[in-house]
Amino acid sequence: MSDRPLYARADLEKLKGFSRDQILEAFGSFDERALTPDAFALKMVTLLDPARVPGLSEAAGSQDPAAVIRAVLNACTGKSIGGLTDVSPDVLATAKDVLSHRFKFYSETHQLPEDLDWDFNPGTAHWSHDLNRFSYLGPLTRSYLATGVSRFSQKAVHLILDWTEKC
Repeated sequence: MSDRPLYARADLEKLKGFSRDQILEAFGSFDERALTPDAFALKMVTLLDPARVPGLSEAAGSQDPAAVIRAVLNACTGKSIGGLTDVSPDVLATAKDVLSHRFKFYSETHQLPEDLDWDFNPGTAHWSHDLNRFSYLGPLTRSYLATGVSRFSQKAVHLILDWTEKC
């Protein structure tokens, strides 16, 4: 059992004032910046309960990052992911756009800076709401599974952590 304090929705205003390091501490996480993809996968294991992820203990024990990722994906999807899957050209194009911070909602595509302002709205009234809904995580994930290119999965993790830090 951790000695970390537990936070609830009532603590949201307090949490909004936390620095990135304080957020990572509050969630018992780590800073993924400057980690190689393999080091990230092996560090990520420390945030999971191996008893709830079949095959994770063995994968972590062998220090095999690919096996760790497969075990987590298998547990999350409920099916074994052994090899690569197909992805449509449109989904792959969307994922590549997100890598470059080009986001499209409501037929509007906007280039956003690398340092995202999650409240900025360059488009229609609901455009920024969709940015915060993360519908682009699906294309990033499917593109990673189809190509094995870790940039797609790393971008998904980066966007989630950036949103967590800023919002």
